[in-house]
Amino acid sequence: MNTFALEIWDDESNKCTFYTVRWEDAKENETDKFFDKHDAMPDLKRDTQKLLSFILDSIGEDHGAIDLLFNRFENEVVGLPNKGKVTVGEITFFVS
Repeated sequence: MNTFALEIWDDESNKCTFYTVRWEDAKENETDKFFDKHDAMPDLKRDTQKLLSFILDSIGEDHGAIDLLFNRFENEVVGLPNKGKVTVGEITFFVS
């Protein structure tokens, strides 16, 4: 059986706390693994840093986790990301 734990990834932002998962036997959580892997690729380093900055600055400091983007309910879990098309202001998100 695959077992994982939910843990705080970043709780220093003013607008929200970011969570991640860590597999039972893993030394590193999934979010850190993603950023470490892609930051180490020269052709992706700049984009990886931009994504990290967007997450921490735009979501964490400026806007927070907009409820409209996290309103899916499934298996007694509340606040999962949407599926399909969501429009917030002038921006349309397509989520699969």
